[in-house]
Amino acid sequence: MATIVSSGSTITIPADGLTLTADSTIAFNGSVLGSGIITGPFTLVNQGVIQGGLGILDIDTAALINQGTIESTGSLVLPSTVTGAGLLRLDQNAFLTLTASGSITQDIINNGIVESPNTPIGGMATITGQVQGTGAFSISSQSDAPVSGFEFAGTVASNVEIGSSGELILDSPSNFSGAIEDFYNNDTIVLNGMVGDSLSLVPATGTLAGSILIVSNAGGSLAQFNLVPYEAVRQREIYSQGNFTITPDSIHDSTTITTSGITMTCFRAGTRIRTRNGDVAVQHLALGDPIPTHFAGEQRIKWIGHRTIDCRRHPRPHRMHPIRIAAGAFGSGRPVRDVYLSRDHAVLFDGVLIPVRLLINDETIASVPVESVTYYHIELEYHDVLLAEGLETESYLDAGDRASFANGAGAVTLFPDHAARSWEMRGCAPLVSNGPEVAKARVMLAECARRSVPNTHICCQIARSGELTPAA
Repeated sequence: MATIVSSGSTITIPADGLTLTADSTIAFNGSVLGSGIITGPFTLVNQGVIQGGLGILDIDTAALINQGTIESTGSLVLPSTVTGAGLLRLDQNAFLTLTASGSITQDIINNGIVESPNTPIGGMATITGQVQGTGAFSISSQSDAPVSGFEFAGTVASNVEIGSSGELILDSPSNFSGAIEDFYNNDTIVLNGMVGDSLSLVPATGTLAGSILIVSNAGGSLAQFNLVPYEAVRQREIYSQGNFTITPDSIHDSTTITTSGITMTCFRAGTRIRTRNGDVAVQHLALGDPIPTHFAGEQRIKWIGHRTIDCRRHPRPHRMHPIRIAAGAFGSGRPVRDVYLSRDHAVLFDGVLIPVRLLINDETIASVPVESVTYYHIELEYHDVLLAEGLETESYLDAGDRASFANGAGAVTLFPDHAARSWEMRGCAPLVSNGPEVAKARVMLAECARRSVPNTHICCQIARSGELTPAA
């Protein structure tokens, strides 16, 4: 049995890590320093200070009992079960990753980012201590994993970022004073000890540019939550097009909130758009250019939005990664060469619009990891379908989210037509996210993939910065 006991001294972890046997125990009153890995399984009892530096401190234990302080200025990996009456402290640039489902009884001062379990089996981390700080709790799960998330039992003054079918459970909703960031399609909020029967949404004021989600019962407000877009990728108005659903459960004294229909749609820089004068790269289009469309004939461009996103700064970068549609994925010439769209950009299939993320098959349609990406979007006089590399894709539908583009504040309207706005907001075709149309499209894509030959068309390359750029 290996036992390391120290009193007031320091245990330094070498860069290549420290491995102990299953019956080992570390009991100390001093400090653990370093950026290596402590692996087990073993029991770690802390009555002093565990301090992670600028590297990665990975504490992979069977049991972590913290009666002292665990703090980090870098990257810290902990088991999701941490017991004891100690304190977790993260500095501004620190990042804490939890490895599996479990509970943390510690008070947490979070000025960095705490990430929920992100594994093939998902995981929920229960926080029973008090939470404060200017940082965020980031919920992230793999696309094919069960739900991942946080359950907070006490007072929470930090923000929570929900993402990728994430779940936020508040056992004391009235004691939550943070903002809920990046609340998106298929995300879930559960309010325990509160039964609401209706929701309302109003714009927020101030620098966060979010929306206030009000939970009510019989017309009386029970709680309010500030919904905030992540780093202005989505602005407050985009929530106005979402479908918020509230499900009261009086038997279990709880309320569940979900949403769908929130979109973010863009073309990657380099995508060629069909114009009256041929195919033109989207970044070279100009206001007033004539564009052939599927429903309304030729229309002119009234606005072009653009933005560059640093995916490395996003806690769930896959949401920002472009979706590649291989040449011929929908049949010969559809598209004529690989085309890259944002994940919620819809393509026209059998008379309906389907977000491309719902058609990912990891063969002819797949997400492409990049460090950064530049997106453009084209607004016409009316919402319609245009040709991008020969594929029928939607134009920009103005739902009030222009400010999510770098040039949104100074947008120029060449063809104002407020009388047609109500029709435009309904879209040019039904937008579907499930059902027989989606199933039929996936079957057709599989058939096309089986019939296709290896694709020899190369339309993009990865620059040194990691951004997709058109190939010569």
